[in-house]
Amino acid sequence: MTMRSFSYHAGDGAAMPDLANRRKAALDELTREEIREAANRVIAAHSISGLTMSLVAEEAGLAKGTLYNYFEDKNDLVFYVLVKAFEPLIEKLEEVADADMPPVEHLTSAAHAFMSGFAGRQPLIAMAMQARTVIDPARVMPVMKRMRERTERSCTRIIKRGMDQGAFRAGDPTSVARLFLAAINGLLHPRVFAPSQRSLDDEVDELMDVFLHGIAVR
Repeated sequence: MTMRSFSYHAGDGAAMPDLANRRKAALDELTREEIREAANRVIAAHSISGLTMSLVAEEAGLAKGTLYNYFEDKNDLVFYVLVKAFEPLIEKLEEVADADMPPVEHLTSAAHAFMSGFAGRQPLIAMAMQARTVIDPARVMPVMKRMRERTERSCTRIIKRGMDQGAFRAGDPTSVARLFLAAINGLLHPRVFAPSQRSLDDEVDELMDVFLHGIAVR
């Protein structure tokens, strides 16, 4: 029987600690997500002002002290919850921006993706507004700025492509993208205070009609 020979290299020993670190990181991320989901349930029941680390720990089935292994305090947890809530919406818009379709259809799809991401999610928008009162602006503003810039870049790409193809009037695509997003926000904000009586499709259709054709009688 031939015995297999193994040789030792200095780098071999690093594999085990690296694997252990990856496993710990994965477990930590899983725990953070469980805490985030528990925090979302607490916020839904008590709002941000009523959220406490004790309530979140109880909801998550963890010792209160365990939470502080993952989040410094309530503000740190709320900040994490907020960023994680908005991330899928931005990723969806980026996915739409990567698609290949006619310019008007492309911009309409972007509007629909953005608005549908918020439609029926009044608690998320309300949470973002409430978070301003509990999170240090110096901390939250840089992150929110980066998220806004990603959203603007996605819309700018779509509009620039339409301009390059001659479907949209020539201009500054970034400025047009900002106007477009401002119009969407104007439709979304009232949903924070009262459910819209109009369907999402109707609002998107009106937005696109006004944005593409203006309000002046031809």
